[in-house]
Amino acid sequence: MAEDAAVKEMGQPPGAESQDVPAVLSDAQLDKLCAEADLFALVSHTFWGIWALVQARYSPIDFDYLEYSAMRWREYHRRKPDTFTAAKQAFLPAA
Repeated sequence: MAEDAAVKEMGQPPGAESQDVPAVLSDAQLDKLCAEADLFALVSHTFWGIWALVQARYSPIDFDYLEYSAMRWREYHRRKPDTFTAAKQAFLPAA
């Protein structure tokens, strides 16, 4: 492992010796995992933003659902450019 500085060590879960669990991840693999997680974070902001709009209309609970929805949409739009850039770099072949 010392010969490849681009490889990160990962902790092994119990019993991993008998499974197909890699002991290391390359920088490219780690970048793909981070890009995928960031894309799902955008999905989460979308889901909760829409959910809050529905709750603002129908929920009897006294809570500022419209502000919560606006907060989720602001976060979505704040993160979207960097997330899409990282995803393109991680998943699309270099041209």
